[in-house]
Amino acid sequence: TCALPILSEMDVHCDFRETTLQIDPTEIKMSPLPAGKIKSLRASYYFMGALLGRFGKAVVGFPGGDDIGPRPIDQHIMGFQSLGADVRYENEQIVITAPDEGLKGAQIHLKMASVGATMNIIMASVTASDRTVIENAAKEPEIIDLATFLNNMGAKIRGAGTDTIRIDGVDRLEAKVPHTIIPDRIEAGTYISMAACIGNGIRIHNIIAEHLERVHMFCTHAQDVSLDGCVCALVVKIAVSHLSPLEQI
Repeated sequence: TCALPILSEMDVHCDFRETTLQIDPTEIKMSPLPAGKIKSLRASYYFMGALLGRFGKAVVGFPGGDDIGPRPIDQHIMGFQSLGADVRYENEQIVITAPDEGLKGAQIHLKMASVGATMNIIMASVTASDRTVIENAAKEPEIIDLATFLNNMGAKIRGAGTDTIRIDGVDRLEAKVPHTIIPDRIEAGTYISMAACIGNGIRIHNIIAEHLERVHMFCTHAQDVSLDGCVCALVVKIAVSHLSPLEQI
């Protein structure tokens, strides 16, 4: 919901009721996003790729961090520049501008498999001319979900979920079908950790168990844990009496 006031400033009409968000960008306009409101949104840097792909320009305040620390965006910037964009820093804002002829597909190799950089490059390149290839791309479920969402709007993205993603640019995107976003695996992992501390069973609804395989691996290594899950619910049974320290990784 932190993003809704920002979208409103761009004349995007949103209606959020219970668990359904309707977004109408018919009257969307290009608008600078100053640091004030942007810093309240942890993943505000996603506006850069989205605006660059839609308008050919993005003016965004430096993204906020969180308790984990600041979020470097050097790979995001490298990706935009590889597509032909000019990137400048002015008055605590990042100004990204596509050339007059528009963004052009490129072969981009990420030094680190960054989820944020992968998603930003996808959003910027989805309407660029020619083909964009992202090597060493992030493979997290959120990448697959974004590609599914954009493909349903007419994008041509292949390889999401692997370390090489290919994007053939299209002229425009158009919403055609509703999209159900995937459950938040990080929140689910947090609840599982809480259950480990309490020592009682916990039932987590609306998750995808396959997205929590790494959490399962660590939990079963540390203690006696049973994860029985499907897309609807996950049951976690933990016996703290079997708790053992994890080796440093």
